[in-house]
Amino acid sequence: MTADGPSDRSTLEPVTESPGHLSPDGRWRWDGQTWIPTGFVGLEPKINSLAIASLVSALIFPLWPLSSIVGVVLGIVSMRQLGQRPHERGLGFAVAGFVVGLIVLIALGLFIAIAIYLGHECRNGC
Repeated sequence: MTADGPSDRSTLEPVTESPGHLSPDGRWRWDGQTWIPTGFVGLEPKINSLAIASLVSALIFPLWPLSSIVGVVLGIVSMRQLGQRPHERGLGFAVAGFVVGLIVLIALGLFIAIAIYLGHECRNGC
């Protein structure tokens, strides 16, 4: 879309129908001579709720460390959904939730491995 009317003018050239005809996206109205913005913005793409849940789950790991697992799983599911639903937004949230969750899981695994290693070392004489 441009300020002068719909950007896809190939399907929206002068309309032979009566004035008042709306563009396919509902944002422009044909007045008989030109396209006029309707001011209607109700067709904004929604954000995938699982993508948001993925990021939130990955970020609350200080409260519950296993929430990062939920963040990774929800990130994968929401990325698949977004691939199948081009009308939804939120890929950035999904990727961020997946990456942050994965980083937290790797850090948690390293922390546990180091703690186990140091625990065995101290039993054999620190």
